[in-house]
Amino acid sequence: MSQTYNIHTMNKKLSIILKENEGKAGLESLIHAYQKVFGLKCSYYTEKVSQEFLSYCQRGKFFIEVVAYNSQREIFIQRDLVRNKNAWELIGGWINSDESFEEALDRVVAKETGSYLIEAVPIEIIRNTYYTSNNNKITHVGILYSGRLKDDKPVLENGIFTKQPQKYLKGKDRSIALIGQKILVTKILQPPVNEVVSYLNSKISRHFHKLFVKPISFIGSSYILQKETLNQIKPVDKTFLDVACGDDLTILKIQGKNRLVIANDISRDSLRKVSLKNKNKNIIFSNQNMLDMKFDKKFDVVIVKNVLHHLKNSDEMDYFLNNLKDIGNKYIVIDIIDPKLNIISKIWNRYYVSFLKDQGDFFLNYTQFKKIINLYFPNKKLNFSKIWTIKGPYMMAVIKP
Repeated sequence: MSQTYNIHTMNKKLSIILKENEGKAGLESLIHAYQKVFGLKCSYYTEKVSQEFLSYCQRGKFFIEVVAYNSQREIFIQRDLVRNKNAWELIGGWINSDESFEEALDRVVAKETGSYLIEAVPIEIIRNTYYTSNNNKITHVGILYSGRLKDDKPVLENGIFTKQPQKYLKGKDRSIALIGQKILVTKILQPPVNEVVSYLNSKISRHFHKLFVKPISFIGSSYILQKETLNQIKPVDKTFLDVACGDDLTILKIQGKNRLVIANDISRDSLRKVSLKNKNKNIIFSNQNMLDMKFDKKFDVVIVKNVLHHLKNSDEMDYFLNNLKDIGNKYIVIDIIDPKLNIISKIWNRYYVSFLKDQGDFFLNYTQFKKIINLYFPNKKLNFSKIWTIKGPYMMAVIKP
């Protein structure tokens, strides 16, 4: 005779003993870190379900869900193939063994939409409790994202975009969609879709760059910039934000015991590459447009490397620097000096623009750089220097309280 167990009666010590086997040892603590960094609220949902669906829910404890939208800010919904094929739902799925939230997000979105995300921002923690009529129950916890899909029209047949998801959705999904819509109404800036798409469309040239050019240039350029950055970090510094980490591994050298490290970049592909090297799984990866970053925390150190020349104009620079000055105590700002002023820099810039389809061209000279930093950080201790590399001269500003 089969017996149905109430999940909540399980011996808690057994859960602790098997925690590592389940591959979820760090996810609960990571959720708390997400709440702390992004200032996420937690919503609780309870739903009565069939025993069959409850059995399905026992496949995992952690999940992701995403309010995905297109350039028209229409929300993507899809058929609910698990419970009711005539009903609609948002994109969501389990976290597999040894997967991070971000890795699961990319996998699930690709599977359910046939597209990929340009930007994904955590907006809420969700705790779902499902129960049956005989009081068997199980609780799941997950992260809700707001995410911009690359494609404006559905790639797969099981989904649609709509500006009125509340007409199709019910219960929890309806409530979640309304949360996402409220955020989209107040969202001013669109993520730089063209830059991300251009990056992904140059896979062959970037593979060549990775295999041949990058290893050669690393010692004479990236390693020097990395060393200069790490020299500015002290043992008392415990919380870090890299505004545009790219796919270099500087951020991995910063992580350590009792350190909170946030690696942000608009390119999910770059974040994925760093994540694969992150064996300790203790870095929080953030996929926010640097012009529209939102954190509920002030960091000990904010790294701003090769960022300024990716801004499009003076309005964007003003917006970015005004937003930046409120999120850190110490800043390390590094950028290439205008390539037009150095023949070596000019050659490298042509290579990046023509071959790798790099989009950044809003360059500063050293005098402009110093004046701008002084303008936006007038009451800080400032230290300026030049860094010489095989790609040409860089400029660095270290900004302290």
